[in-house]
Amino acid sequence: MKMKKVNILLVQDDAIYAELLCHAFDNRSQDVNLTTVKNLKEARASLVLSTPDLVIIDYVLPDGIGTELLRSDKGSDNKAMRFPVMILTDYGDQQVEDEVRKLVAIDYIVKSRDMLANLPYICDRALREWHYITEQKQTDKNIHKLTYYDILTGLPNRILFKDRLTLEIAHAKRNNTIIAVMFLDLDGFKDINDTLGHFVGDELLIKVAKKLTKTVRKNDTVTRHGDDEFSLLMPGITHIEDAAEMANKILETIRQPITLKGCKQHITTSIGIALYPVDSEDADTLLKNADIAMYHAKDQGRNNFQFYKPPLQGNAYMRMAMIDDLRQALIREEFMVYYQPQLNIK
Repeated sequence: MKMKKVNILLVQDDAIYAELLCHAFDNRSQDVNLTTVKNLKEARASLVLSTPDLVIIDYVLPDGIGTELLRSDKGSDNKAMRFPVMILTDYGDQQVEDEVRKLVAIDYIVKSRDMLANLPYICDRALREWHYITEQKQTDKNIHKLTYYDILTGLPNRILFKDRLTLEIAHAKRNNTIIAVMFLDLDGFKDINDTLGHFVGDELLIKVAKKLTKTVRKNDTVTRHGDDEFSLLMPGITHIEDAAEMANKILETIRQPITLKGCKQHITTSIGIALYPVDSEDADTLLKNADIAMYHAKDQGRNNFQFYKPPLQGNAYMRMAMIDDLRQALIREEFMVYYQPQLNIK
């Protein structure tokens, strides 16, 4: 099987030493493409054109220190390096080595005959190490996404919502502000899901998620809480009316028709709202109270929002008790069916 060509950028101002470095790869079995430049300016220009598999750069160059290339590639937003870098120095220096390691270069090498003889193997090791680091970072990123984000919509999930809510409660306590927690349930989603299929239902959820994200403020958090349920975290509000205004915006947004399989579908949502610190100072309790308020909105005819009120909790418990009683009555066969005859006297 043909091995992949390795592209190496060599940054070395000493022409004789650069030639020695190139000759070190003469007997290498794998195909190597070497690009040689003399300074940082030429190195940066080369990197604009293409990204090498490996960079070998001298620590001291005519127009600066080799580590400046690492800093410029990471950029102001502190992104990770795009390629592995090996730094060459004329002699060992602990301060230089510490600087190189801090900037995430793969290797720090002192020039010598042994180094030239073993350079291909050193490069192989550097590339293997870089490949392992890159894979590990991607794995960690995937695990983080699976843990904290909903796979279907890409929204934060309930775990991340709970974390952010806990942090915002601490912030609100210090700044004496209000937090609104909203719980949303799509009205009629089950009918669409059962009639048009789960794939169409998933498409609907994705479109609703996009609508919600566009409607809320930049510092708000929209999550998919499960099935057809979404939640919204609104930190830093100063008036209860701010929550009501946002709820009305959401109701209007969701009411707009959504095209699914070429047909326009109409859905609505029922919203429950709980406020910090009015309804609770605890994250779990706020979520529970918003959920209770959402069921009250359902009872009020759907397509509306309701604020949590303490009596609603009693109603929720009564509803749960009634459902349990009905279930037990079915098991014990305590129901009797009566038929009322209908007569036509004409």
